[in-house]
Amino acid sequence: MTNPHRYYGKAVVKADGKALEMEGVRFTPSGIARSNVKNGQGFYETEKGGSLTGTMFFREGVSLAELNAMDDVTLVMEANTGQTFVAPHAWASEPTALPSGQGFSVTFGFAKSEEM
Repeated sequence: MTNPHRYYGKAVVKADGKALEMEGVRFTPSGIARSNVKNGQGFYETEKGGSLTGTMFFREGVSLAELNAMDDVTLVMEANTGQTFVAPHAWASEPTALPSGQGFSVTFGFAKSEEM
């Protein structure tokens, strides 16, 4: 059991079971987007996919080509607060850029996610 006073600060991200060393993970689950109609007197709903973005650092064993080619992977995000989210059939949605001496952003998209 996790400490009830701990708030989300870091996560472990896996793609098809392989851990990705990521920092600053931002996870947006899939769900329903609501848009106002009639000057805010009502709304309509549409389904919206989700995303996972984080920062990785280039080091030995990290392949940009492999990251960019990721398609139809199962993403698992385990937060340090105990919650776990699963997103099947995810894909790398942005090609990575490699700035010198800095981390690079990795973004995945997916149609559906589920909290376990």
